[in-house]
Amino acid sequence: MTLQIKRKLIWAAGGILFFLLIGGICLAWQPQAEPSKISKNQPQEPVYQLLKVKNTILIAELADTNEARTLGLSRRQSLISNEGMLFIFPASDYHSFWMKEMNFPLDIIWFDHNRQVVDLATDVAPEGLQPKNSYRPRMPARYALEVNAGWVASHELELGDNFIFCDDPNCGYLPPLVELVPDIKLPIAPDVPLATDEATTILKPESPAPATVKFTVSFTSQAPF
Repeated sequence: MTLQIKRKLIWAAGGILFFLLIGGICLAWQPQAEPSKISKNQPQEPVYQLLKVKNTILIAELADTNEARTLGLSRRQSLISNEGMLFIFPASDYHSFWMKEMNFPLDIIWFDHNRQVVDLATDVAPEGLQPKNSYRPRMPARYALEVNAGWVASHELELGDNFIFCDDPNCGYLPPLVELVPDIKLPIAPDVPLATDEATTILKPESPAPATVKFTVSFTSQAPF
């Protein structure tokens, strides 16, 4: 092999190496797709669970995350009859509540890990941005249920009473949802929920209510601690 041919091969190899290097640099500097950003304040679609509290079927919105427990019912205008919010905590403790930015009074019911009532606070008045009162159970609780003021008295709920989730066979026959909550507003079509401030369901009126049901509701904030 002559010296001239060797030089040509060296130049050719150097050219290939140069273009490979430039290509690698271009790929390394290629803009990467930004990860999707989810706002911490973006409301999640609420999930409702049917409960049997003593002898009454009640529809409860589940608050089983820190965000949902903090949001609570503040700024909500009202609850429909036989509706509430069930706070589910990771462990039993003296979980306290306040009435910051609430628009209507509540009954608060605390349950232990066996789902038995360990304490009650009734006719708890709403407060503004700087609430002065907090409400704490006398015994450690794993669950807390907020319902309209007067619900405890009208259903004669007492210490030791319990609740069960309605996927439990002891719930027995579940009537259609429209019978459970007479003032609930059903949509005109099964797949078109109404845009109202009250809870609405996409179930057909004649369909039996399942254990867990999703509704369209407005989200608000409360601050139990």
